[in-house]
Amino acid sequence: MKSYRTGFFALDDSVPARIAGSGWSVYFDATDEANECRARVVPADQFRPLPTMSISTYPSGNIIPASEITIAARSRIAAQRALNLIQACCGIIAGEVLAFYEDAIAIPSDPNDPEDIRRDEQIAALRNQSLGAPGLGHACSLAAKVSRRRNYQYAVHKLFLSFRTASAAIVDLDPAQGLNRFRADADPAALVAFASAVTLAFSAIEELQLESRGSTERPSSRPDGSWHPDRLAELEARLVASRIDTTELIAWTERGGVTRIERARVRPQGQRFNWATGPVRDRDVPITDALRAASWLRSKVTTHKFAAETRSLKLYDVHNVQFLARRLVLESMRSWPP
Repeated sequence: MKSYRTGFFALDDSVPARIAGSGWSVYFDATDEANECRARVVPADQFRPLPTMSISTYPSGNIIPASEITIAARSRIAAQRALNLIQACCGIIAGEVLAFYEDAIAIPSDPNDPEDIRRDEQIAALRNQSLGAPGLGHACSLAAKVSRRRNYQYAVHKLFLSFRTASAAIVDLDPAQGLNRFRADADPAALVAFASAVTLAFSAIEELQLESRGSTERPSSRPDGSWHPDRLAELEARLVASRIDTTELIAWTERGGVTRIERARVRPQGQRFNWATGPVRDRDVPITDALRAASWLRSKVTTHKFAAETRSLKLYDVHNVQFLARRLVLESMRSWPP
């Protein structure tokens, strides 16, 4: 196995010395000094940094040290696949895409063996690629679990690409930031991005085989919009088999006036949140109802030829499907809540 640097530094409360994925491993500095001071503030005059440590300085002069994430793999291409998966898991755990998680490269630790990257790329990455953040150790653990199941790798990368295509920052979804911050966008380019993000997120759910199912002969819903009991029971059985708590409700975000999309289907019903007033109609809904609504949105609005309803697609619709997929991925991998 060869060694590859990432420029990522874990600020988690604790990390193991090694995390093993399929065909690769992640190592953290395991010296006594690193373990003693990791993720705690220490006075600058009492700390002796190691070469593999990143140092974040506080205004007080105190620091937080962290050890660099190093990947062991047979080749740089294999290490890059591992790093791509770690970055995708970072985004899914965070629930948003942060610019510094994107497009990092695995850097050969041996300066004399850059493998498939140019020497100047290796030097530039070593100089510019640096991130210290909490949660990176958690992301490495999740990536290691995901690496052993091909369908979960597909699900994670599809969902991450959905976030990268169109998504809202978590802070922008706070009602205090604006009761109807994201309105329907008349720009066709924006609608294509929104629709693609919904389709990708729902496709991640399909990789887990947790979508609601129905056919012309056996639809999931009755004419009045209620569930066919056998279809509901079948979906709940698959959810339980994947370790999803079907009794835990999921937040469903609806803001502004009622849209064409909402008029065209039976909306998920549930208890409004205490902040839901006026144009904010957010509520807690059963996860089975959320899956059925997401399925309708994918099939009727975003995936095939665009209909009139597509023009009322909002970033809130995208967010609902993405966070449904996010919960299913994380919970089925025993990483919920993140």
